[in-house]
Amino acid sequence: MKMSAQPGPAWIVIRFRPFSAEKLLQRAHSDQKRTGYPGLSVFTAAAHVGETFDAVVHRLINVAAMEGINPEANRDYHHTEAGKLLEAGFKFRKDGYATEPAEHFSVDLEEASTDTVESFLKCFERGRAA
Repeated sequence: MKMSAQPGPAWIVIRFRPFSAEKLLQRAHSDQKRTGYPGLSVFTAAAHVGETFDAVVHRLINVAAMEGINPEANRDYHHTEAGKLLEAGFKFRKDGYATEPAEHFSVDLEEASTDTVESFLKCFERGRAA
């Protein structure tokens, strides 16, 4: 399935550790050196007709595994809908590397600050893979 350039509001978004504001801020600064903007990596997709939330999460975890994220070592994840991030003023960006999966985006923080990272975190709920 070809995915659109930007996630729709109902798309499910997951992200893996780090989960603390301090560590996320460090990650955003690190990613800024690589991409030119402070961003945090997420995986997102729309549910297929009849697909459950858990099935979408499982599909996204499989994509993340293909990107080198070990699902056994990363059973905890955070999830939200793309609309919550968009309503909070965040934007989704593609990193643009050759093998980047359609489901991978970075959320552009625009400003790498504690307040921005805390606002980002408030959009998410905690989940745990089975």
